[in-house]
Amino acid sequence: MRKGPQEGLLWLPTDEALHDDPEFRKYFERYAADQASFFADYSAAHVQLSELGSKFDPPEGIALS
Repeated sequence: MRKGPQEGLLWLPTDEALHDDPEFRKYFERYAADQASFFADYSAAHVQLSELGSKFDPPEGIALS
């Protein structure tokens, strides 16, 4: 793991891949600069997945502790 761009933030290998991939980097930079854009795009994608019937229903259930 390497240190992230903010103090106290560590990056997992998956975070590094998103940052370092030349095709994905444009999205990384856009969402880093505009959090509202990320949430708008995420919301639209979540709605689309839900409308297509995608469900999060793990066999072991969901536990809140």
